[in-house]
Amino acid sequence: MLKNKKLFHKFNFFYLLAFPLTGVLYGLSVLICKKLNLSFIETALITTMSAQLAPAFAAIISRKRYSDNISFFIKPKLNWTWLLIILVPLLSIGLQHIILQSTGKTYINSAFFITPLLVLLSVITTFIGSVGEEIGWRGYLYKTFKTEMKPWTSSLIVGVAWGLWHFTKIFQFGFVHYLVFTLSVIPISLLMTYINDKSGGTVLPSILLHTSINLSYMFLLFERETMIGYLISISVLTVIVLLVRLIDSRYFRSYSEH
Repeated sequence: MLKNKKLFHKFNFFYLLAFPLTGVLYGLSVLICKKLNLSFIETALITTMSAQLAPAFAAIISRKRYSDNISFFIKPKLNWTWLLIILVPLLSIGLQHIILQSTGKTYINSAFFITPLLVLLSVITTFIGSVGEEIGWRGYLYKTFKTEMKPWTSSLIVGVAWGLWHFTKIFQFGFVHYLVFTLSVIPISLLMTYINDKSGGTVLPSILLHTSINLSYMFLLFERETMIGYLISISVLTVIVLLVRLIDSRYFRSYSEH
């Protein structure tokens, strides 16, 4: 009981810290971009990256506060699960692109990839942003929950918390869209933590998967973020999760006794 109470306090501290840090980092980056007279796209990339660093700062502060012995970067173990880093965006985002094309929502040239400089900036900021998020969500919060809960229960909770953290979706698209988006990232969270666990606990695989998903989205689905797209993503990712469970049932049996 005491351990669960402490776990609850750790979660609250991290989560309630992540939100104001997101606002502060985003706000500061907006001011810097204005000072530098950057373009809209350059500003979007840099401010998004800055906001994505908030979970990492929240994780570092939380780890220090509770003296947690949690390592974010461990020497990775390469295995077949790393193929998911390519297959997940290829199937989920690729299928969204194909279906949207067939329904009349044609491809729009992405403003993030119109010049070599923007391509480079997109890759760098997306990667750094993914590092920030993964240190926080999968590197700290998931490992904190996993000390007291089954891995997939921990991953489910982290997936919901991670999705709800993207609260700006409410202002962009509305509350229902925000909830469906949150549902769409839960299977991604399950797959990310699975690859990390199979790779020795490092967050490197989830960083690479996060980066590949975001870059694929920016390239293929620029200005085509739709409810239908998220429903397609949920369906495809759920099938992948079930296939992984079928292929690697031994992993789930061994972890079910955690």
